[in-house]
Amino acid sequence: MGSLSDPNDVGAAAIGDTRFYGGERVGPGRWAILDGLGILWTDDRDGVQLSYVDGSDRDAANGLRRALTDACRRGESATAAFDATVREHGNPEVEIGDLKTLLNY
Repeated sequence: MGSLSDPNDVGAAAIGDTRFYGGERVGPGRWAILDGLGILWTDDRDGVQLSYVDGSDRDAANGLRRALTDACRRGESATAAFDATVREHGNPEVEIGDLKTLLNY
């Protein structure tokens, strides 16, 4: 799946040579609730993050954050990292919409 902002973009790239994905929770994007971990979201451009929710397993969530950092270091796109993580966690329902709705979490 490519960028939501550009349907011709089939591999939104990780940002620069940084060690983490950027992005803000505003604008079009996708998200999924990962049981026990939090809300994984992406803007399908340069952002993919795991947002903490009350009751999350902090150690497991931090492990996933480190895995996302490693994916970025390898040059994996935000889109690919999101999709792979969703698959690895049993394909929970993925919502599509404005990421600013997640600011309430």
